[in-house]
Amino acid sequence: MTFHASIPTAQGRAMLQPAFANPVQESQRFFRVALEALSRPGHVAHADCAHDSPGHPAPLHPATAGLCLTLVDGNTPVWLDCINGSDRDGVIGWLRFHCGCRIVDDPAAAAFAIITDPDHMPRLERFCQGTLRDPHLAATLLIQVDALAGEQVVESNFMDAISKTNSLNDMSNKLDTISDSDIVTLAGPGVDGSIRFAARGLPDWFWNDMAAQRTSYPQGVDIFLTAGSCLAGLPRSVRLPDHGGAPCT
Repeated sequence: MTFHASIPTAQGRAMLQPAFANPVQESQRFFRVALEALSRPGHVAHADCAHDSPGHPAPLHPATAGLCLTLVDGNTPVWLDCINGSDRDGVIGWLRFHCGCRIVDDPAAAAFAIITDPDHMPRLERFCQGTLRDPHLAATLLIQVDALAGEQVVESNFMDAISKTNSLNDMSNKLDTISDSDIVTLAGPGVDGSIRFAARGLPDWFWNDMAAQRTSYPQGVDIFLTAGSCLAGLPRSVRLPDHGGAPCT
């Protein structure tokens, strides 16, 4: 019997690389970063360990890949948006290999959703909202955007802030693309009064949908926004005073 060794493709070699150089320590560190981001809405965290995951496939951002490696497992069905062709196959193979998750076609059936093209994403109500009895069953969305800025950057000159703030000094987080129309005011649990926050690359309806889901709290989706190695959390409890966001009841 003759055995023929096949040479892995570039995509296959990327998938087989270690996801985290030190899986235990880095997944724990990334979990703490993710937890802080979700407990402090509008705070932009820089996940240094995201740079240590060389095998993540395009078009996933390092922070998106790190969240998947930390939060997704064999018990979490995942929905992917319309990534084209071989890129989609690469992402699915990488997720199955490193996270053991299954991929679903229906957004409402997903515990996690990975969105690389927000302009064409489903409305928030299309994802699982949980129930009054089991709100924890709601989906968590990982949405990739062009840039993120916390209050420190929003309230100052962008380029000065980029050069002075190491935690936001990430060239893949394109802060110079942010405009006034990208800025919102956040309030609610985890926010001292209110803060200003900016995200570039979200659909026009996004903030209205975020505000609307407050009426069904504690149901509603939780969201991580990622830009390069930066991430920010938007829990379902966040309030948007400029968009009619009512307090939690």
